[in-house]
Amino acid sequence: MKNFYDGKVYLFFSMVCLAVSVFLFSVSFYSVTKVEPKAANFIALGEKASAGKTDAIDAAAQNEMNQNYTEAYNILKSGQMFALYQNFDSNSMTVKKVLAYMDNLVKTKGNFPPDTSIYLGTLLERRHSGAMLGRNTGIFFASLSIVSLLFFFNEKRRKASK
Repeated sequence: MKNFYDGKVYLFFSMVCLAVSVFLFSVSFYSVTKVEPKAANFIALGEKASAGKTDAIDAAAQNEMNQNYTEAYNILKSGQMFALYQNFDSNSMTVKKVLAYMDNLVKTKGNFPPDTSIYLGTLLERRHSGAMLGRNTGIFFASLSIVSLLFFFNEKRRKASK
């Protein structure tokens, strides 16, 4: 029976795992460094506009708060690749209710209440947990790539010794 050289399989598997890892790292890195800080900034600006008031807010502050919260919601409306809102888990039920509530506010161009930052914080937290899951999955694929490379070098050494 002819021996099959497994080195090519290990090398190909390692390259595929490395490519998947780089993709996952880049998506998560973009979310953590670009999208989440931008959304958090709009949420903070909305909180600053309400300045801790829970009752009446003047028209200019309300308009600024509406604008900032709408921008934050538009950023957070589409979930991160690993934290999509249609996925079924215990946290997604809360997020679905927040999305319905926020969609209604944005669609009717209603005034956001001052505590809207809590709802947007829930969406931001979901997005961040998805980015962390993407990072951890990238680490897993990178480790698979390294293990596969070790098998490749072992197979190459074994072939050379024959």
